[in-house]
Amino acid sequence: MAYPVNILVPSHLRAPVGDRALRDWIAASPELGSLEQVDGRVVWRPPQESIRRVNSTLAEAGLLPAWNPRRTRR
Repeated sequence: MAYPVNILVPSHLRAPVGDRALRDWIAASPELGSLEQVDGRVVWRPPQESIRRVNSTLAEAGLLPAWNPRRTRR
């Protein structure tokens, strides 16, 4: 799942989202935030208002098999 701050490893960055790698998918849209190098790690900070849409897209791409946007809390 995407959170306000995410540390991504190379396999995350290569994961397919549609016809692009996650790295390219993020870079293609400023509303998805940006990737930056911090202490040798890749950090992704998507805007808070985009996180639900990001998680939905990542789930549709098969990257979040346990995420269900329609599940209700009891």
